[in-house]
Amino acid sequence: MQMGDDATSFKLEVEGGTLDELPLHLLEAMMSDAAEALASLITESLANMRNFHSSKIVSDFLKQSLRSVVVLFSPERRPVAEFSEGKLMLCLNLQLAPTRCEICEGLRRGALAGEIERLRGELPRVIATVGQRLQMRLPTTTFVLDSASLLEGEDDEYVVSALSLLCYNCGALVLQPLMDGVSMGWDTRLGSVVRRHVRQLTLVLELFGGGNCVLYDSGNFVYNCPLFFLERGVYATSSCYLLSSQQIASLLLMQLSLVDPSIFGLVNTSKPLACWSQVHGVCTRILSAGCQRNAVRMTTRNIFNLRLGHAVSESSLTFIGCWRSIKVHEATGRVHFTAPTKAGYYEQQILMGGQPILKSPLRLRVRPLAVHLPSTKVLSNFNTVVVGRPFDIVLLLRDKYGNRIEAPEKIVVSPVTAGAARIMSWKRSRVDMIEVRVVVADVCDKCAVPIRLRAADEGDFELLFPVESVSEQTYHWVCLLRGGHTLDWEKRCRASKTKATKTLSMAGKASDRVKYFFRRTVRDAERRRLVRDAKLIGGLLNRVFPPRRPNDGKNGNSKKGKKVTRDEYPSRRRVCVVMGEESEAKGEEVSK
Repeated sequence: MQMGDDATSFKLEVEGGTLDELPLHLLEAMMSDAAEALASLITESLANMRNFHSSKIVSDFLKQSLRSVVVLFSPERRPVAEFSEGKLMLCLNLQLAPTRCEICEGLRRGALAGEIERLRGELPRVIATVGQRLQMRLPTTTFVLDSASLLEGEDDEYVVSALSLLCYNCGALVLQPLMDGVSMGWDTRLGSVVRRHVRQLTLVLELFGGGNCVLYDSGNFVYNCPLFFLERGVYATSSCYLLSSQQIASLLLMQLSLVDPSIFGLVNTSKPLACWSQVHGVCTRILSAGCQRNAVRMTTRNIFNLRLGHAVSESSLTFIGCWRSIKVHEATGRVHFTAPTKAGYYEQQILMGGQPILKSPLRLRVRPLAVHLPSTKVLSNFNTVVVGRPFDIVLLLRDKYGNRIEAPEKIVVSPVTAGAARIMSWKRSRVDMIEVRVVVADVCDKCAVPIRLRAADEGDFELLFPVESVSEQTYHWVCLLRGGHTLDWEKRCRASKTKATKTLSMAGKASDRVKYFFRRTVRDAERRRLVRDAKLIGGLLNRVFPPRRPNDGKNGNSKKGKKVTRDEYPSRRRVCVVMGEESEAKGEEVSK
């Protein structure tokens, strides 16, 4: 067993018994369950995996800390699975062993406990580092962390997610934005006003609610930080979740302006702020694939969350996502863009001055267009059919960009009779799928099945599906050859129905050599007959037949008393293995 670059050691211990009493079947099953439990917990690192989800934390902890596995056999102990300090302890007795679920739970609980203990020791150092910055900028302000609500009365998954968020990169997501927002303008007159009214900073970690900041009359500035979104993987800057330094500073100044109106003269109220600015319009939610007439309107707001208008600066905006051909009209604040051609869900990030705007990233849905008949795809991949046997051709309806259609538009398949092919019926099994039942009446090397589609807005479109039609006898021969039998196999089987008596005799070495040469001669002759028959039939490896319908054996296609071939997709590879030469099996096709 190996984890990363270091190997995991294994040790077997016996307590109160002997190795002769060890139940090997239980030990084997337990080790197999342990490997499966470990594989289910340790996941591969993905680009879209959230760093603060408990499953990701458990996976990383096990990769780094699991170093040994100890199996304890004790007839007097109960089966136990525990993980602590990098050691997995598995205990079994004469009758019972830990199950896969018990081992998985022991690994998970041990990993959570170890990570919580590590983060609890790291959190005071992070707070001390951030507190030093606060004392340098706001010497009279103290910082208090309400950790009781975090570490008491909550499950381990929530605690480890919250602690990892607080300690991530020295508090870069929660603590540092709080300090930067409160100390904005600390070396100006604005900083003196903040120091006069703010005497204490309190960080309250909550399970539910929205992110907000409240300044009390006592000078206590409380930041209520919701952490209920951690298990959902949402930690983007938003007014409902984690607050950015701009939002914290804005909320503080808005409350300070009520007690000290001189704040308005100390800040620039004409400058737009990214945290309150946002975009409006239907195109912030739903787009049509490839549409070039999409537009949204920007609304800018200042640091006091007051509306400034629609005028924006194109140089201050940055668009990261699916929008293409973006054009910004600075006077009106309208942003024109082209939607992506592939349907699905996208995220569009909009930055103003390097900071995400409100409700960014936008969750967009690109819906497909109407059906485009020339873009219809044929799902059926066969190229040979049997004369007189109906087969189904499956068509996939797509829009002009190849997306699956969603609107149930009316589409009709017109009956077309051309040559030997005839359309029997058709049905629309799904919104984007049509099944056409066709039958071919004559044997021909190249037969094009015409399928005419008609839509209300698209007009008519004729699709040609080329196939080769063979007789029932040729199809039966192909199945025999792909099964490794020659064309005269059935005749030989009927001739050899006489029962032979089985005798038991002791054969010597000379008799064994004779039998070996006889079997080899028979195999070589059989292989030569297969090559000859394959050349006679032709196209043995290239023909692909449609799947057999359930009632094919009852519709008169097979004669009474004739054995119906079971394999509708006979193995083409087996022919090469039996015959030994694939090039010979691809011999020239002859007329049937």
